[in-house]
Amino acid sequence: MAQPKTIDFFRCTRPIQDRFVAATTGGSPPAPLLFRSAPRTQAWVLLAMSGLLVAVATVLLVAGWGDPSSPLALHRRAMLSVDVLFFSAAAYCFVHAAAVLRSMEALPYRAGTYVFPACVVDASGPVLRVWPVVEAEGIERLP
Repeated sequence: MAQPKTIDFFRCTRPIQDRFVAATTGGSPPAPLLFRSAPRTQAWVLLAMSGLLVAVATVLLVAGWGDPSSPLALHRRAMLSVDVLFFSAAAYCFVHAAAVLRSMEALPYRAGTYVFPACVVDASGPVLRVWPVVEAEGIERLP
């Protein structure tokens, strides 16, 4: 498969940026023939990790609660640092997931893959990857 041509959207001139945004919305020709929204799996994985880290930290906090013979009943410095580590990692995952979603929503076009009559554009981020249709070796329908 041929390597795509990469184009940084924000380094293009303003007329080219406006033309691409107008084309993706169907405001000017060529209108996209097909569109597939960019996956947000990275954000969902980060949010799941955040929830898992909070759950583990909560279990560690509750372990030994009310049992005076348990070594975990009193959190010493080492255990407090473990709690802080888990809650900090959970907060980082949550904030990073929000940043990923924010960066996708901040683009002037909808993040995704566009099929135009002359090319296929992967516009999942600010760097566009473009494959010309004339370089396609074959076309097949996926189930």
